[in-house]
Amino acid sequence: MNDSTATEINARYNTSVYNGHLPQVEPEVKAGKAHVETLIALQAFTFASKIIHKNTTRAILLNANISFHEGYLGIEATDLEKSIKLEIPCDTSAAGAAILVPTSRILAILKASKAKKLSHVSFEVISSDTEFTKLKIEAGKNSYELDTMDPDEFPEIGSFNLDIDRLMIPMADFNEAVRRVAFSIAVERGRYALNGMYLEFTGTKLLTCGTDGKRLSMSEIDYECDSEDHLGNLNTIIPPRFLADAKAMFDENQHITYQALNGRIILRGKAKPLSKNDDTVTGVVEISQCLIEGNFPKFKDVIPQNRNTVISINRKDFLEALQDAAMMTSEESQAVKFFINTETNEWILSSRTPGAGKFEGKVDIKIDYVEDTEMSFDPRFIVDYVKQDKDADRIRVEMSGHKSPAMMYGAKGWSYLCSPINLE
Repeated sequence: MNDSTATEINARYNTSVYNGHLPQVEPEVKAGKAHVETLIALQAFTFASKIIHKNTTRAILLNANISFHEGYLGIEATDLEKSIKLEIPCDTSAAGAAILVPTSRILAILKASKAKKLSHVSFEVISSDTEFTKLKIEAGKNSYELDTMDPDEFPEIGSFNLDIDRLMIPMADFNEAVRRVAFSIAVERGRYALNGMYLEFTGTKLLTCGTDGKRLSMSEIDYECDSEDHLGNLNTIIPPRFLADAKAMFDENQHITYQALNGRIILRGKAKPLSKNDDTVTGVVEISQCLIEGNFPKFKDVIPQNRNTVISINRKDFLEALQDAAMMTSEESQAVKFFINTETNEWILSSRTPGAGKFEGKVDIKIDYVEDTEMSFDPRFIVDYVKQDKDADRIRVEMSGHKSPAMMYGAKGWSYLCSPINLE
């Protein structure tokens, strides 16, 4: 790939010259020939294969839609719920063609080419009046000809639209926000609105939230936006699988552009580099997903407002005590009692399982003020949070009585709510 090609790829990502819509190709145009780096092509088709549902009953969806353009190769794949568009840099000697080819075939060829340490492969569209159109792939001394399908049969994939509001989010911050809430997302089927991460845009802050009804994790990050007029329309519930795909595909050191359009979320940004310290331009990725239908719970209503008990505790000591207490619980008896000893500045954790035994442990705490000294929680839910919040030295715990949820704060911009267990 030459420098001008890399510059063009960057220009389409960084400016509004490229509007996110791949050029429409007339059926009679059949020219297509490109020379592409093996590892870049392999990464792109690996990304595409993640979107394809292997057990689909529609054979057309097992294919990738490949289009040839000046300076880049376009690749599309979809399972109708999720979609991906990629633009990978290449040296194009003929452009204009679009074809459908089985993704698994190309992926196998590229993997074999990598194993043989071939630096580049060539793609060429071959057509004639007497035979169906073929895709010829030259890899070293090998030459493959793959049968193709009519690209007009491929479902239309919605594209990023620069004519409406969009947001710019640092990918590293987005990944961290996802990590902070993913463990709280409900996994039970049937609770659709709780089976995803909720995104709420307010001012210049993006609030991410996950809950299963027993605990709630929230994180705030900064973002940039074109306009604040329609931020309420961008609030969405996103499936966890889509979030995992985004982490795997986008360059963590860049921004991604976010848009919610026609019941879908669309993310666009630079593709992940081939290795940690590699600055090779690997192209642009655009992924989209149908949003989870339903209304996310009014979670702010359950956050206690008047907190009469506030303490802080060393995170590592707290985690150790929680794990020790959990060893003496069971499925039938999950509760651990928490008692604040104001004379010794200790939090006393105790658990008991009939027929098994009991536990009592003490942890030093700093007390700001205390009214309620006793409460009970399921330690598993608190352990999940304390283990995740590795950047915090201390955890601040705020409570409003033994029947109200406890709020916990550690790293900046992260808050966690845990519901109590009522033993009365």
